[in-house]
Amino acid sequence: MTVFKNNYLILIIVFFSLTACITSKKYFQRGEYDKAVIKSIKNIQKNRRLDKEIPVLINAYPKANFKDEERIKFLKSQGTPDIWDEVFEIYSKLSAREELFKSVTPLKYNNKIVDFPLVDYNADIIESKKRAADYFYAHAQLLLKQDGKEPARQAFYELNKIKSYYNVFKNNDSLAMIAKFKGTTNSYIDIYNKTKWNLPDDFLYDLIDIDLNDLNSEWINYYNNYVDDIDFDYCVYLTLRNIDISDEKITETNYTQFQQIQDGWEYEFDRKGNVKKDTSGNDIKRPKFVTIYAKITELHQQKEVHIDASIDYFDLKTNTVIHSKPINADQFYNYIYAVASGDLRAIDPETRKIVGLPPQPFPTDLSMIYSAGEIIKRLAIEVLYDDKNVIK
Repeated sequence: MTVFKNNYLILIIVFFSLTACITSKKYFQRGEYDKAVIKSIKNIQKNRRLDKEIPVLINAYPKANFKDEERIKFLKSQGTPDIWDEVFEIYSKLSAREELFKSVTPLKYNNKIVDFPLVDYNADIIESKKRAADYFYAHAQLLLKQDGKEPARQAFYELNKIKSYYNVFKNNDSLAMIAKFKGTTNSYIDIYNKTKWNLPDDFLYDLIDIDLNDLNSEWINYYNNYVDDIDFDYCVYLTLRNIDISDEKITETNYTQFQQIQDGWEYEFDRKGNVKKDTSGNDIKRPKFVTIYAKITELHQQKEVHIDASIDYFDLKTNTVIHSKPINADQFYNYIYAVASGDLRAIDPETRKIVGLPPQPFPTDLSMIYSAGEIIKRLAIEVLYDDKNVIK
């Protein structure tokens, strides 16, 4: 009861922060009598507009109570055992509303004392709480006898509901542990190498060595490896299906670059073959340009690896794949160097960067597989997070 009253008071605070501009009279006109009571009492406590708030409270309070009491009568008339949680909450709300009303009473209006007879709801609250707890306890036991995870999860929630009534109730805690265990889905992630390559264990295990915290949820537990004493429901395989590695290739491209550069000076001549003079009588000269050439031999060292893989969700209870998504990765090695002959001044700046570089040894097959594996791991993590709702 105390918990519910505290929650009721919290709701009052939230209610005022969200509805400060709506008057108690407006709530009353809408038929929202509980909100009208809360609003008017709040204003009365602050000594605001008493002449307008007290009439609203006088009319709204009994109507709010009547509405709740009629709901209780209706629920009890149903005769089903699942009503008592709602009945308990309504009785608790009636009691909390009465406590709130008592905080501003007695009131004086039109020279008369305004008050309402008090009702002791404690017995009703105690009875409805006990009946609600008994119902949830019995219903949870029935749910735990059913197959499947959903009934166990519902049983867990109902047993937890009892904790809001009683800290200790029969063997509620042990039943909740059973429900949690039965309702939890356990999955582990494994690697499956279907390629022709005999890959190192450390490489394979690193591919599935990922942080699973964001994959885990209230009812789903992921593990990085198989654990003997856990009853697993699913295995999520990172399946390596194929690895292709190209031959090491060196391709050669030959081309020529040229530039025009200044090579000294030459005199300007007139039509008679005489050297031209400027206004000061000096010989007129102009720059002399020549075209220079350089022959470039450009060599490309190329190698690539391609990995085909997939994320496969395997149901261990039915021995079937329930979901699969392909992923693939490419890793390229591309090294360029060049040699040049002729006049090296003809080489452009970009080509100059590779002229004179030494040839390099090609990366090993395994090193390129490791590099492509980093891409596969990143893609696998993305798929696991994107498709984490596949496992329920």
